Amino acid sequence: MKFRILFSVLFFLMFYAYNATAQEITIDISKLKFSSEETIKISYRLEKQVDSLKLENKNFKVLENPSTMTNPSFTKITFVLKPLRAGRIKLPRMIMYSKKEVIKSNEMFVEITEQELREQDKRLLTYNVGFTFNISLPTDFERTSGINGSSLIEYKSEKNDTEGYVIVDNKEEKNIPYTFSAVDYRDEIMKDFMINEENRKIFKSEFLKKGEINFIKTEMTIFDKKEKKTFRYFIGIAETNKAFYRVISWTTESDKINVKSDLENILYSIKD
Repeated sequence: MKFRILFSVLFFLMFYAYNATAQEITIDISKLKFSSEETIKISYRLEKQVDSLKLENKNFKVLENPSTMTNPSFTKITFVLKPLRAGRIKLPRMIMYSKKEVIKSNEMFVEITEQELREQDKRLLTYNVGFTFNISLPTDFERTSGINGSSLIEYKSEKNDTEGYVIVDNKEEKNIPYTFSAVDYRDEIMKDFMINEENRKIFKSEFLKKGEINFIKTEMTIFDKKEKKTFRYFIGIAETNKAFYRVISWTTESDKINVKSDLENILYSIKD
């Protein structure tokens, strides 16, 4: 599976115009796996001033009055939540109203366990890789090779029939303009990724901001005629000040529930 990115002046100009008008609510949350006794701090941010907002929520109790920051260039509101039940549950969805626009946050889920997380669930093995970035792999995963010639690290879990790799595009080395966003990078990756595969279906992306790092996660399914199976791909994008990271993982459709939180944790562990 090999593919490459071709950057051109025309491409950058085209996407700069797109990025100037696109509006997304970014979500800031520390992790995606909690015990039922933990509180969850979550922030929603939109890069414009809003007139009013609404929180769609049925799975959490709001513990404190929300903290709001607003000025003409952005609006940010922070909640402290307590889950009402265990399981994989949807986070509250924020709706912001600005003039005649109605802007909704993307759906995002967290995993809530009945008890404190076991030590083996918390434990991630951290690797310092090539270009010098850190990535953490769950203990069921191990490093491997031979999947993609352009990757800096590859991994697999034989237990869950899962594989993946990470490709890094250094912004300075590739002269990527500062106006080129994580959304632009995702669009360039997705437009040709496994384009000729049978029953290719792309699902809506989820956005997350942790500190200064922007994350985008997009899921995709394809049918492998040779294996006669449907595979689920998790295409993760991480943007730091130095680079764009492509974190590509996949498993069978039947195993996706078993590894979904692990693959999200791998993506969200990226830092340089």
